[in-house]
Amino acid sequence: MRGVSTPRTAPARARRDEDKTARREAILDAASRVWDERGYASATMTDVARETRLAKGTLYLYFRTKEELFLALLARQLWTWFDRVDADLAALSAPQEARTLAAHLTEALRGTHRMVDLLTLLSAILEQNVPIEATLAFKAGLGERLRRTGGVMERLLPHLREGQGARVLLHFSALVVGLHQVATPVPAAKAATLDPQLHFLVLDFHEELHVALTALLLGTERAG
Repeated sequence: MRGVSTPRTAPARARRDEDKTARREAILDAASRVWDERGYASATMTDVARETRLAKGTLYLYFRTKEELFLALLARQLWTWFDRVDADLAALSAPQEARTLAAHLTEALRGTHRMVDLLTLLSAILEQNVPIEATLAFKAGLGERLRRTGGVMERLLPHLREGQGARVLLHFSALVVGLHQVATPVPAAKAATLDPQLHFLVLDFHEELHVALTALLLGTERAG
């Protein structure tokens, strides 16, 4: 009918999408605070809902399980870490020494204790009770970031073959998880290391990680 305009729904839908994104980010911010206060084991979805002042049912519209929520938090922190590393490595000229590149990757982990803690839970806990589509989305995002940052590493270390940079980063992740667990013992085990004869068990996480990653990069050079 002439003179009657058709309702425009796109802007309203865009606003709704923006509101959903903002609420999702607010939930992740709340999950970060709950984690800092309680740790993963003691944190509950009720705690997060209370922190965001949302009904618990509303929280479950965004994250169906506690594991899915903290997997999303890990993803957000991982992508931020990759952004930092990419910007750092982009400023370097090729070629670089293995020790120098290892130092850049290791230093980028300082101040990311929550991300590292979440990484230690990834395989054993976070991926065990998550809808398959959420797991696939996380894996797809991780694969993209590994390939992108791995490609930058291949430019800086010419001995790395195409695709090898991403594989090195996967091994680096395993080193992070393993060394963090060894370097951060539970209180009872930490008390045992006060014995002078057991002091060799006390590790500096970043120092040992730098040594291990350097050895890994040098090993790929010799193997190549």
